[in-house]
Amino acid sequence: MFIRTVFVSLFLLTASFLAWSDGFVRGKIYDLSSGAGLQDATVQVRRNLGVSTGPDGTFFIRLNPGKNLVIIQHIGYRTISRELTVNDKDTLTVDFGLEAEAEEIDQVVVSAGRMEQRVAELSVSMSVIKPAALTSLHISDTKELINKTPGIEVLDGQASIRGGSGFSYGAGSRVLALLDGLPVMSADAGNIRWGFLPLENISQIEIIKGASSVAYGSSALNGVIHFRTADPGNQPITRVYTEAGVFGNPANPDWKWWDTPRRFYTASASHLQKFGNTSLGLGINYLDDNGYRRLNDQRSGRISLKLKQQSKQTEALYYGLSFNGGTTVKTDFVLWEDAYTGALKHDESTAIQLHSYFFTLDPFFDYTSGHSRHEFKSRLQISHNKFPDSEQNNSDASNFYSEYQYGHVFTEKISLNAGISENY
Repeated sequence: MFIRTVFVSLFLLTASFLAWSDGFVRGKIYDLSSGAGLQDATVQVRRNLGVSTGPDGTFFIRLNPGKNLVIIQHIGYRTISRELTVNDKDTLTVDFGLEAEAEEIDQVVVSAGRMEQRVAELSVSMSVIKPAALTSLHISDTKELINKTPGIEVLDGQASIRGGSGFSYGAGSRVLALLDGLPVMSADAGNIRWGFLPLENISQIEIIKGASSVAYGSSALNGVIHFRTADPGNQPITRVYTEAGVFGNPANPDWKWWDTPRRFYTASASHLQKFGNTSLGLGINYLDDNGYRRLNDQRSGRISLKLKQQSKQTEALYYGLSFNGGTTVKTDFVLWEDAYTGALKHDESTAIQLHSYFFTLDPFFDYTSGHSRHEFKSRLQISHNKFPDSEQNNSDASNFYSEYQYGHVFTEKISLNAGISENY
């Protein structure tokens, strides 16, 4: 009986191996300058598929046959992406060299202490996302970009840093979202409006991983995500991005409910330019997504404008106005129709259509005199949510926030930062 059991187990194992239809990639991640292997580098193929390298920098990963986009990352090194073609039941050997990114320690951030500091001087854990991540990874969704940062996850629209609570009903989000130093949370529910954040003209995204309630209030108990918009340089910059595609058929043919292709399309454009003492930043975005699930389509658009003026009489005085706004028409759901033929069809009785718009208007000024700095910012924020089939859930909310900050540098290691804020 024992011999028969072993024989059957070996037969099943052999049959499973022969039926295996994946390919494999092995290789080594190393430092370009020294050639030494890099331990704990990540080799990621999809959001939930990846491996880390061993002590000598080697890795081994299983991939689907065909073309695969592989992303290689390591702290302190530039992230790279490569497209690899793997044949069925084949093993591909390839090595990747990473370039050190030593200049990261000289990056200037403002989120940690509400004043400009170098990353090397910080006493908190912070990640900085540069615009290159948007272009190299072809990302147009803010939540997808944030999800690629170690230690932070966005689930059902709520951000969670290192497993902390992302959202509490009645209290709002525990992760504070800032746009140019001012909160960009909805006034009615206190959640983050991801779809209205202007990714088109972002200079960098700073993420504080840990409590920052002393500097930012109770909304920052789990951390801060700070989106900083870009200012134009000496040369004008124009960028245009477009993406279109068609959803394929589901693996289970019984789940297919459509007769015509389900498509999605997004386009965005941005422009940065200086006209004498005036700086202009402009960005637009449009999304049209049919969705592969019935009653889950979305159409949205947003626009951002930033005007900044340098005083001709006082060179250290800057003032200006920013505008961000957008509109969305989409359908959400609660329950599926059934688990057999309706896995991608929503129950019509639970489908809810939403028409919403959201905009902010931000006047500001900034004045520096010697070692002292005066900064005033304010934001008028208005949102409107309309549910045509459930009007009792309609909401209109407005919020006005303003703050004044004073900073003074006494020595290289001693500085003072104080301020006052008002929220109405």
